[in-house]
Amino acid sequence: MQTLQVCLAIPLTSIPSNFFTSVFSALYSLHKSLLEAFPQAVLHSIAAYMASLQHMLRGVMQRCHQTSEGAGCIQDQDLFSCAENMEK
Repeated sequence: MQTLQVCLAIPLTSIPSNFFTSVFSALYSLHKSLLEAFPQAVLHSIAAYMASLQHMLRGVMQRCHQTSEGAGCIQDQDLFSCAENMEK
């Protein structure tokens, strides 16, 4: 479960927009794989797992509140895909 601590160390708000969806997808896949492969370990570390998911959700929410437009923005469809993954 040390992997979840590494996930918390990733500054999702500081990642350039063109890399955000790739990083988010990697984190999502990691969480999904942990849950599928080691459900008992996740259950025993539920606080760390939920904190990591909350960190990811905050990252998506902050990106959704972007006000600037142009090359530095993430496309709405990419943010929608990230949010859709969180729903799963």
